[in-house]
Amino acid sequence: MPDKLIQSEYYYHLIDAVAYFASSAVPIYFLAKSRNSSGNPLRTVMLMLAGFVLIQGTYHVLGMAGMTLLSKGVLEPLSAAIMFSAAIAYLITRRKMTKQERVDPVGQ
Repeated sequence: MPDKLIQSEYYYHLIDAVAYFASSAVPIYFLAKSRNSSGNPLRTVMLMLAGFVLIQGTYHVLGMAGMTLLSKGVLEPLSAAIMFSAAIAYLITRRKMTKQERVDPVGQ
């Protein structure tokens, strides 16, 4: 019975790692396309999101390798902090963009 549990946990981490690394393509693509426009307000948010997704993928790779102390003790709190920071950065960016739209409406 314990072997089946360990095997299912291995596959869980494998599937999650593949999904996280595949989904990191979206923010990385956005960052690559917007690298010449340093004034893009969402660039910081996308950078944080890409970092979060890559750290989560690494978390699952380490979980698959059995390094639970490093994955749960270091990467899990780090990824939570990055995600929280990304949410705060998004709120700040959104507020700035809304204020800018009120001052300088598009089309006028």
